[in-house]
Amino acid sequence: MGIVKKLLPGFIYKFLNEFRRDYIGESMRTFSGEGEDITLRRIFQHLNTGFYVDVGACHPRISSNTHYFYKRGWKGLNIDANPLSIKKYNKLRKRDINVNYGVSNSNDTLDFYLFEEPGINTFSREVYEDKIKFPGVKLIEKMPVKTAPLAEILDKNLPEGQVINFMDVDVEGLDFEVLQSNNWDKYIPEILLVEELSRGKDLDELPIYQFLRKRGYRMIAKTYSTFIFLHRDVTRYKDFIN
Repeated sequence: MGIVKKLLPGFIYKFLNEFRRDYIGESMRTFSGEGEDITLRRIFQHLNTGFYVDVGACHPRISSNTHYFYKRGWKGLNIDANPLSIKKYNKLRKRDINVNYGVSNSNDTLDFYLFEEPGINTFSREVYEDKIKFPGVKLIEKMPVKTAPLAEILDKNLPEGQVINFMDVDVEGLDFEVLQSNNWDKYIPEILLVEELSRGKDLDELPIYQFLRKRGYRMIAKTYSTFIFLHRDVTRYKDFIN
């Protein structure tokens, strides 16, 4: 609203700002790609501070499921394979822990495909071959990136005893592999967001859904591309407990 404030007379700006606050409010503003943070802020409405883990964090503001919470005083751990993304996080998210690493089932070095649109960067050759077919999609670089299991990255970077209020996994095609690489006996996010791009299938046919059900999660909401799960041992988010 900075430019608007300079252009409008003071009393008009004050009226518009009060109208936005009173009749629109923050609840209608989303920083997420599909409004996931609106659902999350309802779940966490009584939680003033918390901790998130963002796997495939990409950008600290654009299409971010964590930016709203950072603005509200939360902090977290952001993991991304793109060094430019982590450079932005280090500049704009100084309370956060920001880690430049890829996540996979093992310690390895894998080809990472960087596109002009960073939101579709991927380790998956299959995803790369699919995306590059679309008009206007441009590959910038294929670079080797070190990867490690999620459990190992959390071991090295998560504060001791830290509760994970929510974890967001969005790594363009390797989301299931990321989940498989976690230590589910040690790291149990209360809320888990996972990108799932399968269309037209029953939930019971989806490997991610079956995998998480066996680990105590049930799906409580979804957007077009994101499943939102709640762990069965969490009881404080009463609006989402049957």
